[in-house]
Amino acid sequence: MILSMAHAEAGEADRDNLFGEWSDLVVGEQPDGLVSAYLVADGDYVRVAAIWDSTEAHDRALHDEQTHPAFKVFEAAGLDPQHTVMKVMGSLG
Repeated sequence: MILSMAHAEAGEADRDNLFGEWSDLVVGEQPDGLVSAYLVADGDYVRVAAIWDSTEAHDRALHDEQTHPAFKVFEAAGLDPQHTVMKVMGSLG
């Protein structure tokens, strides 16, 4: 598994677009290989954290299909997020 973390600074107007797109994603079809995803706020930053079953599934959703939750959410607000991908070494729960 891998953890994909994308974040960008977002003003109030951008946040409305981000949250609206997130709502659409919740009821829409999920990309293959997506285990779970979270939309979180930290001060002025909005982050999308996603757990994927493989690097291949992540890369396919981000580059080929453009169905990665972060791609859709940040695109809706016209923001270009920073993106980090990490290998999951352990988990609880």
